[in-house]
Amino acid sequence: MRANPKYSTRSFIDVLGSVFRNEGFKGLYRGWGITALRAAPAHACIFAVYEMTMNMLDPSRSSSEEVCSIARRSSTISPS
Repeated sequence: MRANPKYSTRSFIDVLGSVFRNEGFKGLYRGWGITALRAAPAHACIFAVYEMTMNMLDPSRSSSEEVCSIARRSSTISPS
């Protein structure tokens, strides 16, 4: 796939200014929410695997019960 020659000479700053001018500050973050929702489960799995691996390699680390209790406490915090 070849780039459109009409836009091939535009720099990042040119495009950034164009988006800001046409769509405002909000336009710079369009699509961020769905991307964060897509990435959250993957990052949660990576974190869980990391913690389990570290606990397997170093049993003297905090127990998984501690990690679970911290997760339970943080999940009960409601946004204000």
